[in-house]
Amino acid sequence: MKTGQVTALDLACSMLYGTLHSNSTLFSLHHLQKLDLSDNDFNFSNISSRFGQFSNLTHLNLNFSGFAGQVPSESSHLSKLVTLDLSRNHYLSLEPISFDKLVRNLTQLRELDLSSVDMSLVVPNSLMNLSSSLSSLILNSCRLQGEFPFSMRKFKHLQQLDLRYNNFSGSIPDDLGQLTELVSIYLSYNGYLSVEPSSFDNIIQNLTKLRNLRLGLVNMSLVTPNSLANLSSSLSDLGPWGCGLKGKFPGNIFLLPNLQVLDLTDNDDLTGSFPSFNASNIIRSLSLSHTAISVYLENDFFTNLKLLEVLALRQCNIIRSNLTLIGHLTELTSLNLIGNNLSGQIPSSFKNLVQLHPYISVTIIFQVGFQSF
Repeated sequence: MKTGQVTALDLACSMLYGTLHSNSTLFSLHHLQKLDLSDNDFNFSNISSRFGQFSNLTHLNLNFSGFAGQVPSESSHLSKLVTLDLSRNHYLSLEPISFDKLVRNLTQLRELDLSSVDMSLVVPNSLMNLSSSLSSLILNSCRLQGEFPFSMRKFKHLQQLDLRYNNFSGSIPDDLGQLTELVSIYLSYNGYLSVEPSSFDNIIQNLTKLRNLRLGLVNMSLVTPNSLANLSSSLSDLGPWGCGLKGKFPGNIFLLPNLQVLDLTDNDDLTGSFPSFNASNIIRSLSLSHTAISVYLENDFFTNLKLLEVLALRQCNIIRSNLTLIGHLTELTSLNLIGNNLSGQIPSSFKNLVQLHPYISVTIIFQVGFQSF
């Protein structure tokens, strides 16, 4: 209090409650470089314009802290910011003028997370004015709407792109495949967004560091499923669910050495068979519900996929099954076999699973001989 010579203040998860007033002694700490007030409850108070006085601030985290109202335009004065996280303040909004000032002045910004901040009035192309130094851009559930930015090539350092739960329309730009540092792409729940075959080919051929690719509900009806066979060997999470994929799914994708999560749900015209190859034995979540992929629940399946935690096969095409072997899946916590006309006795292995995982979510419909346990 005597000198104000505090450079870092971490009050995350400190059970703070109440309005953060502009006369708070917090704002006397002019030398702050790092400030973390996340996971507190400031009772829907506004973010004070006095935050703009922290001219030395490089890291600001107000995530899930109960702020409301407009993000003050004075935030643009924080020209040294490298990290800015205002996410999960569900009653916070950002107007176009404030956003434009923010992106024009924060030229050193590398990590930006505005998830759940209302940006419905911000024009998507204004995102192109963000710092080219960005390595992480997270705008999840921001109510963004309109044409997807026509170009992304300036963000050559981008590693994480998360634009889920918005209302983007148009096509994913071709030059997204030029961002060779990308590790994660999350574009699910943009119901009016599509990807052209040429753009998708660029993505999967050039992004050799890609580990997470989530495109749920993005229109991929023109993309040939066989092109998925060229995905990077580093891929661990693939989720093109509800994308309108048609044709034979390439079986050799199951050989990707790092694949842990595969979600192809709601691609009704997707064919092929599983397993058509010896599937990667590190897969933890497999969702083939509402596809036409033929599934063989036999010895090879249960032997190779011992690490499965989630298995969703609702209304798919189970050709043959030997559910007595399901006891091999000792890590299983969620199982959905609804609508597959399975018949016979529920095997004792199901009871073993329930004993192993008391809170297991097991959803089964048998055509004959239904039993409870």
